Amino acid sequence: MQILITVPMGTDRTEVIRGLEARGHRVAVCDDPSRTIDRIESTRPDAVVLDAPDGEAVAGWIKDHTEFYSTVTILLVDRDRFEGDERLDRIGADDVALTSAGAGELAMRIERHRRAAIPNVLADAGATRIDVQEAVDRFIMRHRDREEEVLALFLTDPDTGLHNRAYFKTKMSEEIKRADRHDVPLSAVLIKLATADGGRLTPMTSKEIASVLLLESRDIDVVGRYDDCDFSLLLPNTPVDGAVQVAQRIGERIATREFTDHAPGEVRVRVGVATFPMDGVRRAGDLIERAQRALLQAETYGRPEICIWEATAK
Repeated sequence: MQILITVPMGTDRTEVIRGLEARGHRVAVCDDPSRTIDRIESTRPDAVVLDAPDGEAVAGWIKDHTEFYSTVTILLVDRDRFEGDERLDRIGADDVALTSAGAGELAMRIERHRRAAIPNVLADAGATRIDVQEAVDRFIMRHRDREEEVLALFLTDPDTGLHNRAYFKTKMSEEIKRADRHDVPLSAVLIKLATADGGRLTPMTSKEIASVLLLESRDIDVVGRYDDCDFSLLLPNTPVDGAVQVAQRIGERIATREFTDHAPGEVRVRVGVATFPMDGVRRAGDLIERAQRALLQAETYGRPEICIWEATAK
């Protein structure tokens, strides 16, 4: 992993860097606080070690930028704050450690949070979270030299290359916190696709649908495969009207496109939309539930093809 250290740490920093490098990590240093964000954007590290209180703003910036969703932030604090400051759960950092933390502790905290980013992909198959986490840990330990590939394996739908359902739900939780913190809307869009006679799409068509969704999305949007027939969009800073417009553009493109296995008009589109914080949506679970109910209404009644939770709730 690439680790960026922005903390002076006195004479101990050299030892910490050596310890991290001995564990196979690549370490870079930034001693100029005014250039920390520039270094993060240019090097795209897997983890950043920051100091309090200046590092709190940087940690918040990282969490507000979705392209750094997997970057782990560790904030170093003094002992008094470590033991008693209730604000630590609101500063945006993934974890905190004492300023005296050594290489072993920092590596442990970083690796723990990197593994936590791997979604619980086997939970729906009946495995417990503990069983899955242990299996993931063992898999990573056997393939430490290919950690990025392992992470991608657990985060990606193999058929389309989009993010998978577990990643989408994890990201939704993060984005709701960000939307709540900055008082901006967040919309979720669920899209169910089928052939005109209700049949399933072929793998080739699913892959072509994925390209349509990516074309109609922004860099900050999260595009995912929710299950075999459903696709999902998470639209930060987007009100319900904007989400409906996105859904309409996607529907029009799909309706008029000639797919490898389907002629124009042979793929049916139904869409459910829900937006945070309207209609009592406060948590990630609320948002996805409302979007699913809106999608069910669109499937049940057929018209309109796009339903929003506001209509469902009345």
